[in-house]
Amino acid sequence: MSFCRGGKFIHSIDLRLERANVDMTPGMFLLCSVGAGGVAFFLAAILGQPMVMCFIFGLIALSCPSIYLQFIIWKRLRKFLEQFSRWARYDSPESASRLGLTQAMVFVAKEVPDPMGTEFSVFIEEVNLGLPLGDALKKFEERMNLPEVRLFNTALMVQREVGGSLAELLTKLSTIIRDRFRIERLIKSLTAQNRVKRLDGLLRPAVSGVLYVYPRARDDEQVYTKSHRPEPAGGGAFF
Repeated sequence: MSFCRGGKFIHSIDLRLERANVDMTPGMFLLCSVGAGGVAFFLAAILGQPMVMCFIFGLIALSCPSIYLQFIIWKRLRKFLEQFSRWARYDSPESASRLGLTQAMVFVAKEVPDPMGTEFSVFIEEVNLGLPLGDALKKFEERMNLPEVRLFNTALMVQREVGGSLAELLTKLSTIIRDRFRIERLIKSLTAQNRVKRLDGLLRPAVSGVLYVYPRARDDEQVYTKSHRPEPAGGGAFF
């Protein structure tokens, strides 16, 4: 059971690295995270920080690589959506009707930069190596975990089964993506003040807790050091 859980954990890290297009193995990523936490812990200990603060700094440094990796994934997915929307609206309908969808994706893989060009290149390579189209689309959906990609895969499979206008389908998909961006921008502008208040409510207890724990931990450590200081013996005690 623990082996299965460990395998799922390693697979999830591998998938996140693949989504971020980071050339690193899961073991190396875990080693970097643990190394960052250990370095931060020992630096805080060398600087004379209390043990509680050493653990806090170590945990923060331990989570920094994961937070940065998640930021890269988010940024890459947003850029992919922008490129995909532009391709589906302007380039894809004409090229798909003239060349076919597969050849149009080959053209995108060669001409469009990362992330869209990279992901389409991986998809085309998997299909050329003999992977069935449905399985290649599932792997593409795993790498790009987006509702628009799932809709694109479903529409593509339906179009291959029953036929229909692929150019019209891609144009509608582009309209959906652009409407989503417009609604997200509207929501952000309407909820900006509430987000600032929520962030202040989350950070204030954490900062207050650190400012409260740090002096108390330092005072307790000083009291412990004084109480366990050895008494001078012999003549030193007399003087």
